[in-house]
Amino acid sequence: MLRYALYTRKSDERREVTEKSTSEQLAECRALAPGLGTIAREFVESKSAKVPDVRPLFREMIRQIKAGEADAILCWKVDRLARNMKEGGEIAQLLIDGKIKEIRTPHACYRPGDNILPLVLETATSTQYSLDLKINVVRGLSGHFERGGWNARAPQGYRNNRDLVNPKVGTVVADEPRFTLLRKGWDMMLTGAYGPGQVAKMLSEVYGYRTRTTVSRGGTPLSRSYAYKIFTNPFYAGYTWYMGQLRPGVHPAMVTEAEFGRVQEILGMSTVTHAHVREFAYTGLMRCGHCGAQITAELHQVKAAGGTTKPYRFYRCADSKGMCTKRGLSEAKVEAAIERALASVTVEPELCAIAQENLLRSLKGRSEEASVIYAQQNAALADVEGQQSRLVSMWLRGLLTDESQYKAMEAKLAREKRNLLLKTGACRDELERMRANAEAGFRYAEYARQRFLAGDAKRKREIAKVLAAEYTFFGPERRIEIAVKPLLCEVVRYAQSVEQGLRAEEPPPDRPAGNTPTKNTLAESKPAKSGSELRTFEPQKVGPGSFELGQKVGGVLCGRTAETVLGICCVQAPSLALLEALRSEFFPEILGFQSS
Repeated sequence: MLRYALYTRKSDERREVTEKSTSEQLAECRALAPGLGTIAREFVESKSAKVPDVRPLFREMIRQIKAGEADAILCWKVDRLARNMKEGGEIAQLLIDGKIKEIRTPHACYRPGDNILPLVLETATSTQYSLDLKINVVRGLSGHFERGGWNARAPQGYRNNRDLVNPKVGTVVADEPRFTLLRKGWDMMLTGAYGPGQVAKMLSEVYGYRTRTTVSRGGTPLSRSYAYKIFTNPFYAGYTWYMGQLRPGVHPAMVTEAEFGRVQEILGMSTVTHAHVREFAYTGLMRCGHCGAQITAELHQVKAAGGTTKPYRFYRCADSKGMCTKRGLSEAKVEAAIERALASVTVEPELCAIAQENLLRSLKGRSEEASVIYAQQNAALADVEGQQSRLVSMWLRGLLTDESQYKAMEAKLAREKRNLLLKTGACRDELERMRANAEAGFRYAEYARQRFLAGDAKRKREIAKVLAAEYTFFGPERRIEIAVKPLLCEVVRYAQSVEQGLRAEEPPPDRPAGNTPTKNTLAESKPAKSGSELRTFEPQKVGPGSFELGQKVGGVLCGRTAETVLGICCVQAPSLALLEALRSEFFPEILGFQSS
């Protein structure tokens, strides 16, 4: 009586699929056993056989056969034993040597004295099937990728779906409400006031974000490590990445290319705000003007009236090298300096609306020029794709036989195509970015100061981070130099020019003489300079009435109708400095500034 090793295998490792297939194989093989011999052991494996030496149960079966614990194999088909020539050859050699007395399937039987060719041919056929399947799958995946498709599990914020026209084609669609919540996370990152870990914590605890639930995972808060993956993945900017190549995808982008690039800059900055037991609003924003070290903060309890104590927050140089001063400023005085800087870029709401409308009209007129550039870049992209197609054709037809030359030319064209794709994407998004920057800049000029005065520590940090490119802290001198961002400076100057144009017009005849307004609408305006403007602010006491926000729209309109005002504004062209700031900078939209 032969002692059989009953071997069943299924490539798919998912449990519900594997159990169904192997159970059927076991039932069919067990039905053969009573008339043949005994079953020494059953092996049920869920591994692919196309790669040798990756199946532990198969190796255990071979060991038992070599040790004489089993002398025959019972399986459903020979391709269950091997789909590669190494293990297929090992099985054939053991059969030739007589170590395996018989290989039995429901449809065939192989013994040592029989012709070995049928067994070798069946093994070779199954191996070739695996090779052909691999080629076909790679070709299908590559074609799907070339058309902008995604060949893997969709990342967080998206979900896999089937095309309604062709169910065999997979698509990626937005997974609401996760898509919207993750967009909020990008907005927080763009302010520069939050790190990926802080964003993940806020999304999970404040907004209740939970990962997409699947069969074996999901339903958990967003982790810090996965947040880093999200904020560095070009998929969220509308691109797909496959086998070292970047392609524009057909899935909905969560952020623009400019926003994605800005987040990469923020993540790559050397100034990192580390987690502390206590959180202070302005740590990580300022550097010492004497030694360049970061500014740290301390919390003290000071005595107040009536014998009580109150918290006192104090900012000073971290003095990491032990060569600087410990003198500094209280948090109230730091906020006073920031509030004065905000007052210098504050514009009244009505003038903001007029200046913004005029600027957006001017930007709309530039769309034709951008369309011409975009068409030229698309033509260059089509030319490179044509060269790639001709290169492949020459290789397939044997006109180009030097493999190293072919690969070098292929890599060069791939680089050119990738650069053109990035340029066309940047051109396509430039006007939209300029428009978004203008809207965000005017909203900041309108709301930032009042929101700063009324906000909590996190909101104040957001607003302060967006205000300036750099804060330089001078402890002994008790002052702070704030480099206000160029875009904000240019937005304020543009609003000034619009206001001056309005005031230059003669008042209408029905307006009483002497009622022309004289107050300046822009609070704390500074003279024009190029680039970021360094403004030194001596700390003063902060209060809701410290500064006037400017006069109301009745004074600016001077009795004119809205149509008349917009007609006047049309002659106020934006300066080159403003256009360059809108084009080159990224001005983040602070959450909550969309409405008054």
